[in-house]
Amino acid sequence: MLEKIISNLTEEEAQFIEQQMQAKEAALGEILVAQGTTGQDLYFLIAGTCDVYRKMRLGGHVCALHIVTLEGPTLLGEANLLLNQERNATVVARDENVKYLILPHTGYLKIEKERPNVALKLLGHAGKVVASRFIQQNDSFQDRVINQEQDPQKGLAMLKKFSAGVKFCKPDTARKLFGIKNAYHPDEL
Repeated sequence: MLEKIISNLTEEEAQFIEQQMQAKEAALGEILVAQGTTGQDLYFLIAGTCDVYRKMRLGGHVCALHIVTLEGPTLLGEANLLLNQERNATVVARDENVKYLILPHTGYLKIEKERPNVALKLLGHAGKVVASRFIQQNDSFQDRVINQEQDPQKGLAMLKKFSAGVKFCKPDTARKLFGIKNAYHPDEL
């Protein structure tokens, strides 16, 4: 089953990892991972669907936001395996019988000690998932918030809130780098 999530695992490597894991099921509404908790356990969502929520401040108010719905097979808790920080979201079972496997951090440490090449594959996959989810979130933000703004100055102002130092490229730079013939630049109007 793990080979469906981590494609470069051999069957033998997947079996070795599975020996360190615990099989679990979650009922509808059950919390698998809670924002603010610590721990480096890794979750493998095998079957079912989970909703990901995040508590954050918006406009001076504390809000709970639905971030994404994830369907198995996929990985959960991957950022904490890499960073060992507080969990940044809460994952809740959306279906009646969500099936998942937990790789406790102690199991990961055993894999790291006994089979470092397998631990590297786990870390590599976790890194890919973190990067992929970051890129998807960034692209979604850009598409929904910035690209829909009709005024380039207002769009840049929104972007600057998240990325200090962002500014318009000179038209000749835009042309050299991206082939943009008439790149917008406020000084060129």
